[in-house]
Amino acid sequence: MSYRPIVFISSTVEDLKEYREQAAKAAELSGFAVSRMEYWSENGRPALQTCLEKVDEAEAVVAIVAHRYGWVPDDPANPDAKSITWLERERARNAGKPVFAFLVDPKYDWPKELYEAYRLVEGKGLPLPEFLALVEEVKRNEEKLKQFKKELSRNIRQEFADAPSFRGLVSAALFVARPRLHPSHEALPEGDPEAYLTALENDTRQIRITGLTPRRAEPYFFGIDEIYISLTTLAGQEAPRPDTGRDLDRQRRVALEQALSQRRVVVVGDPGSGKSTFLRRVAFELCRTLRGTRPAGAAPFLAPDDRRFPILIRVADFAGVVAEVPPPAGAPRFPDSPEWIPYFLGQRSGECRWGASEAFFRHKLDRERCLVMLDGLDEAPDSRTRERIARIFERARAAFGNCDFLVSTRPQTNVGESVVEGFHQVRIADLELPEMEAFFGHFARALVLTDAESKKFKQDLKTAVESRIEIREMAGNAVMLTALAVLQHNDQRLPEYRVDLYDSILGWLAAAKQDKPRRLKAKECLAYHRRLALYMQDAKDGRRLVQINRRAAAEFLAGEFGGAIPEVEDLLERETQDAGIVVSVGNDLKFWHLSFQEYLAAFELAGLSETEQIKRVVSSGSLYRPEWRETMGLLGGVLLKQGEAKVEGLFRAILDRLGDPPKLPDQARCAALLGAMMRDLSRMGYTPKTDGYKSTVKAMVRIFDAAAEPIDLETRIEAADALGQVGDPRLEEDNWVTIPPGTFYMGAQKGGENGRNHDPEIWGDESPVHAVTLRGFRIRRFPVTVQEFAAFIAARGYSAREHWTEGFGKFTEPEDWERQKQYPNRPVVSVSWFEAAAYCSWAGGRLPTEAEWERAARGPAGARYPWGDEPPLDPSYANYEGVDHPTPVGLFPKGNTSERLCDMLGNVYEWCGDWFGPYRAENQDNPTGPKDGQAKILRGGAWVSLPQSVRVSYRNGYEPADRRDSIGFRCAGD
Repeated sequence: MSYRPIVFISSTVEDLKEYREQAAKAAELSGFAVSRMEYWSENGRPALQTCLEKVDEAEAVVAIVAHRYGWVPDDPANPDAKSITWLERERARNAGKPVFAFLVDPKYDWPKELYEAYRLVEGKGLPLPEFLALVEEVKRNEEKLKQFKKELSRNIRQEFADAPSFRGLVSAALFVARPRLHPSHEALPEGDPEAYLTALENDTRQIRITGLTPRRAEPYFFGIDEIYISLTTLAGQEAPRPDTGRDLDRQRRVALEQALSQRRVVVVGDPGSGKSTFLRRVAFELCRTLRGTRPAGAAPFLAPDDRRFPILIRVADFAGVVAEVPPPAGAPRFPDSPEWIPYFLGQRSGECRWGASEAFFRHKLDRERCLVMLDGLDEAPDSRTRERIARIFERARAAFGNCDFLVSTRPQTNVGESVVEGFHQVRIADLELPEMEAFFGHFARALVLTDAESKKFKQDLKTAVESRIEIREMAGNAVMLTALAVLQHNDQRLPEYRVDLYDSILGWLAAAKQDKPRRLKAKECLAYHRRLALYMQDAKDGRRLVQINRRAAAEFLAGEFGGAIPEVEDLLERETQDAGIVVSVGNDLKFWHLSFQEYLAAFELAGLSETEQIKRVVSSGSLYRPEWRETMGLLGGVLLKQGEAKVEGLFRAILDRLGDPPKLPDQARCAALLGAMMRDLSRMGYTPKTDGYKSTVKAMVRIFDAAAEPIDLETRIEAADALGQVGDPRLEEDNWVTIPPGTFYMGAQKGGENGRNHDPEIWGDESPVHAVTLRGFRIRRFPVTVQEFAAFIAARGYSAREHWTEGFGKFTEPEDWERQKQYPNRPVVSVSWFEAAAYCSWAGGRLPTEAEWERAARGPAGARYPWGDEPPLDPSYANYEGVDHPTPVGLFPKGNTSERLCDMLGNVYEWCGDWFGPYRAENQDNPTGPKDGQAKILRGGAWVSLPQSVRVSYRNGYEPADRRDSIGFRCAGD
């Protein structure tokens, strides 16, 4: 049976009912069974002995005390007139049980009718003798209450204010205490999973939300099942097409938990996107299923019959074991052996007292269905360790064939040898407004706001997200969204830029605790944390990059700021208790979120001299390490707050490191870094003036040549994006391609392998193969880009009625236009067929017919693919099933046609002029034919596509008013 320790809740009755309710909810959330003398018998209160027996049955007591003394049992066993709460607390203390005492803050505005003395007001109508007796009783009780509160100072004691904040205090106290309450006589036998599952369930049941103001509420811990919102991924199947029900292409939004239908998954997500929380939620639900602790009526997060045994491994912990030098006795012989997994679990079990050996976990992995979760591959201390762990899990896939695997990592480190081969990759999508609103609702309920407060809180956040693009972009990230909600709840002004957001939330966290005894003032607190963050960020190897031994941190800080090492270590311990910036992990410290460390490191760097900055970042080569990409982006923003000259100095130092003449890979790496930094800087109004910046970025036009292929794709994308920011010269050229008149064979068939246009993957509407004779026409080399569409908007194209056939006045700009404008040389997306047709009319052209598009894609030889008859050997031919967004046009030169048309397959679907339906009569290329359906033709596949739809004969279609971030277009003309 599942072990649930009992907590007894003791308090006065009339004045603290709401607080007892909050305490009970907190206890249940923390894995406790609740006992309380809430209901009196018909004959009055229970006997004193009955109350004390309930205390005897419990493992812990929560004592809540305000300004009333409460019931004094008239019993020979109580000669000192102690209240029942006092007696219950005394009984628990004498038995060695923990007592958590919660006393009302004397400064809190407590209702006057709930003071002990108010009983005299209530008793004014009593006969005089009874009233005088009441006066004596109240006087005695007030004196006794002072004595009792003094006694409670010997217990674990906290002060409380309003009822909503009280729940968080109780939850935090019990959550920490629960692992120590398992009675020793119930020590579990070797091989029993109960202790492990109990520990894992307790470890994953709650989420700590830092920074909530104690003035209104401070629930540090929320239940993971009450605050979590479903994340979405870019993997999955698209909604059926309106005419055929075909579902080859992936949808933009699919619940992340659906990815668990795959047995081996890598979840890729940006910092703060919710990767770790997702793994914790999965582990929590599996524990509740196996232990039978899910409350009745609670909807399961996973499939109800999912009974896989959960194993959750933090990479920072795992790396500390596998990288130990020399390897300890009994460790696996080979560095990439899958045996490191059961070995690590056995070591952890010994430290955590799970009562399970290495052999127990090996048996589970060998014989049973487990879900092995590896959280934070990016948090390995260096690329070598990261690659080694990737190899271990690749081999574990084969060694433990019954098991499923789930790995999380950041995109910056999911490259090269750090990629776990054979695992299905999914990318966490940015949160969109419906998900944000769902989070606001969860957050408001968890804060126990009143209806009026909840409505205002949610509406204010929604208004901010909808009206300010900077807030909208930050809110797409789960951690940033939480920080925004915290600031809103604290009545602070929401920031405009990322660096301001971090500055606000960290500044508030530091200031919130500065008035407590033996705590640092806010300014000094941040100075300590900044220095420590940079020290950890500077680590070239070892675990210090993501967590550091508390003693080692104290030694470093004592050397930097002075003071005795034990005193600094004690200070750090106090900071981990409630500051919210750093937290304890055993004997180690880590920043509550890695992005806190990255921002604080950037801030510390910005305070150094230019010479020291260059030495720490540029000369050391740290700036190009994946672990430093976020820090570099934030550093640019922090420096800009100090003046443009600071940014110019850093840019100049980076550019000066290029050779003379510079090599293209070095230029690309440099342009990619500076372009990524510009994403923050450009929003803050900065334009680079440094000599060499524009010429280096302009040189990235070479990135579109096939010779640039050896440069990794992520770098090429970032370098090409940087080129778009300064002006892509290719878009200023005459990009019209003339296609001569002639006949070609359109469509495909799979009946005869040696027949014309054979393709075994076709759908029925791609047949029959038929000859089409076309007049000569022109078509643009690239899909229409954001930069080109912006000119249409600037020319008031949306207001020019003469360019519109239908849809006039329905739209004013593409969806998500503010974000799209940051990437000028990517294809414009999220435009309807009506907008695409209007643009082409304005530009002096039209949309291509379906036949024209297919002829252009096949080339003069009528090939199966733009590059020839062979299918793509890898994704380097087109942007599909890999990159999670459109890429700058022309970035896949292997996929070009012989007539130099780019991106005919992949990147974005392209609207054509025709209505979707069966092929019409031969030689007819007029797009104004009959409406065979309600959809307009789309051709070419897109970045979201599966391989089956990246073919020249593949046909798709959507209603002309549809706007999707996978749909663009290109112009044609006569």
